Amino acid sequence: LTKWLIEYNFNRPHQSLDYLTPIEYTEKELIRIRGPSKVLPMWSASTRA
Repeated sequence: LTKWLIEYNFNRPHQSLDYLTPIEYTEKELIRIRGPSKVLPMWSASTRA
């Protein structure tokens, strides 16, 4: 029963979520709200000139 509940609630697409899985829907909404993630440049932490 537990396996079925996990599959039903987490892994299968839901009609109310436009046929996305809950994780896919959450990721889509986070991107919509926050915008795409931006990679910031990495600068050297060295203090030598």
